[in-house]
Amino acid sequence: MPDRSSRSNGLPARRTLYHRRFMQTGRWWKWFVVLACFAFLHDFGLLDAAFQVFDSPQAVASDSEGGGGGHADPVAPVLAAIVLILLLAKIGGDVFERINMPAVLGELVVGILLGNCALMTGWHGLDFFKSPGENELAHSIELILKETDGKLSEGQLAELHHVRERFHELDLDVEKIEKEGLAALTIEERAELYKASQQTPFNTGAILKILAGIGVVLLLFEVGLESTVREMMSVGVSSLLVAILGVVVPICLGWGIGWVLIPEQSWQVHAFIGATLCATSVGITARVLKDLGCSQQREAKIILGAAVIDDVLGLVVLAIVSGVIQQGTVDPVSLMKIIGSAFGFLLGAILLGTFLFTKPLFTAASYLRGHGLLVASALVICFGFAWLANLMGLAPIVGAFAAGLILEKAHYKDLGERENHELDEALAPISALLVPIFFVQMGTQVDLSSFGDPAVWALAAGVTVMAIIGKQVCAFGVREKGLNTLAVGLGMIPRGEVGLIFADVGKGLKRANGEAVINDATFSAIIVMVMVTTMVTPPLLKWALTKDGGEDDADSDAPAE
Repeated sequence: MPDRSSRSNGLPARRTLYHRRFMQTGRWWKWFVVLACFAFLHDFGLLDAAFQVFDSPQAVASDSEGGGGGHADPVAPVLAAIVLILLLAKIGGDVFERINMPAVLGELVVGILLGNCALMTGWHGLDFFKSPGENELAHSIELILKETDGKLSEGQLAELHHVRERFHELDLDVEKIEKEGLAALTIEERAELYKASQQTPFNTGAILKILAGIGVVLLLFEVGLESTVREMMSVGVSSLLVAILGVVVPICLGWGIGWVLIPEQSWQVHAFIGATLCATSVGITARVLKDLGCSQQREAKIILGAAVIDDVLGLVVLAIVSGVIQQGTVDPVSLMKIIGSAFGFLLGAILLGTFLFTKPLFTAASYLRGHGLLVASALVICFGFAWLANLMGLAPIVGAFAAGLILEKAHYKDLGERENHELDEALAPISALLVPIFFVQMGTQVDLSSFGDPAVWALAAGVTVMAIIGKQVCAFGVREKGLNTLAVGLGMIPRGEVGLIFADVGKGLKRANGEAVINDATFSAIIVMVMVTTMVTPPLLKWALTKDGGEDDADSDAPAE
């Protein structure tokens, strides 16, 4: 009997151990099989053929004109791209989560690898992930057609090369235009250029960019949902001072380091580098504080309160700097108009949006029948405010953040109870689809070849150092005595998703002459800064909060369950 009982008690444990080991081994074998199949398709050229057929505008056009059998459905490459993005983004996020790093870094690294696949392997099968930049194309052609003489800028020449590669039927001698200027353009070539600018072929990269844009709007909406206007108004003097210092000082340092390291660039570039450094990712810091059980400490409340104010001030700075850059000059009247628009929109959204838009919409939705009313109503508010912000000359993310900030649970309580879930839970599936596309798409824009220039490494290092130093000055804003001011400064370091959003806005900004404000080299340097500040914050903040017996204090300050 004892032998049987011991055997019966031991077998389940052994089986559990063997089963666990088998399942772990099975996971690796599954990934091995997936990679082997991918390599097999690549070696036989099937991937190249599929992507070339799917992403060819000529194939799509001929199929739509001739009523083909649907083998070139423009949705197919988008679905294939989403499959790859979601699969690889989750794997990359899991890898970074296992080493106690934010998952967003894994998604960003996946995008960098996808975007530079041709550079690293010589295979161009994944080039369809990149957006062709139709807006830049149309804008450049419009500027070209307005002129009859003169030389083209490097950006416009690059766009002409892109036109010739994209539209194979267009006979365009770009080299001749580069040497002789716009006077070399014949009437026929001008007509062909105009025709090319009006074409809107299906393109996977362009569609992914649109999905990424919707994803970043949702992301800022969710960031706004994590805070309320009451919380923002009750942060206290220390949080307010920390936030103000965390915006003003990094802007000055970023402007200064840009002026020193890239003096050949215009002041618009230096200004936007400074604006990018003022961002702070409240989500990453909040997660570290929660994992350490320090969320109830006074230092944690100062950090989180300051991060919320920092987001608001950062978005205002982004709106102001973007408006000034697009105008090309610093006119006092125009500057005041831009500042008034930014603050006026936020104040109007906060003060009037709740009573005139949010409450009436949710009240009306509560009388409707059907499913998904909570999500639909929230998205109407989110996208509506984003559209209004863009209408006023601001970035759509400013409107999305304001929409999330004014929404409170009391507004959608009835709908939430009827559908039996919270708003953040209802939005989670949509965000899980679109937000990774944004982070991966941001990574694809990083050009690793630009790091062959030592100046890019110097700029990346300089911007990163200034980003860290600029947030350490925040510690001087803590007015209470006896607090861990080092932890406050370290908690404000990570740029995370907010820094990526700022960089994305800068990449899309155009000067009055049509040239991009942030080129590939500067963009890559900013991405390095975002990654480094996001990676160093969790271990540094943990060390600052747990040193000198701080771990015991953290446990004692944690709320009892």
